[in-house]
Amino acid sequence: MNKKIIPIFFAVDNNYAPFLSVVIESIKANSSMDYIYKLHVLNNDITPEFKHLIEKYNSDNIEIEFFSITKR
Repeated sequence: MNKKIIPIFFAVDNNYAPFLSVVIESIKANSSMDYIYKLHVLNNDITPEFKHLIEKYNSDNIEIEFFSITKR
């Protein structure tokens, strides 16, 4: 069975990253195994510690991908 993908986008920096884990925890608690939730995290160079905190929510139906939007 092909599961429907639900894309969800966030834009965060180090100030919001800790709160993003709360949002993802809520998504996880209320998600259905009938769907795959693809979380796209647009970020402004969040620290590796915050990335690790957020990545721990990867699971069978939650996929998290980071995209840096920092100007170089």
